[in-house]
Amino acid sequence: MPNLEGLTHLTIDASSAEVTPIQDPECLESRRYNSEDACPVTAHFGSITLNLKGSPAKSSGRALSLLSELGAESVALTGYSLADMEAAWNEALDAAVKMARENAESIAGAAGSTLIGPIRIQHGEGFGDRSVGDLYAPGADQIVVMADRQVVPETDLDLDPQPIAIRAKVVAAFEID
Repeated sequence: MPNLEGLTHLTIDASSAEVTPIQDPECLESRRYNSEDACPVTAHFGSITLNLKGSPAKSSGRALSLLSELGAESVALTGYSLADMEAAWNEALDAAVKMARENAESIAGAAGSTLIGPIRIQHGEGFGDRSVGDLYAPGADQIVVMADRQVVPETDLDLDPQPIAIRAKVVAAFEID
């Protein structure tokens, strides 16, 4: 995976693993409804769940394809997120404040007045939802892997990343002259 062509950043979270005992099948059959837990353990089955996050988003199809080719039993794309949620939020907030000023200037102009400046600009609880998407950043349990050699999966699965909308709302009061 770290060598997937076009992948510029990858984090792998391998913090979820499970080992399950496998009991003697003949014993289980003979004790069908009685004390199955008394049957001896003859082997163990282990599994690990890997959660991968990478960029750019357009590499998601190739990543799914390669994981399948590498033998993963189950592969699923759970969604897209932004690499820098804080920057996207600040950009949306700047646009909302700019739009509020433009609207106030239009209203002041229609009233034959001049806009002096803002008296109050409010945002936050009840006005903006900062919980859109997941902030993409490596955590303490994640491994950051970088690579040089590039691998291309046999099957090129092309997925289009869905756009993520970030919205900010403001309530603004302006003084006019």
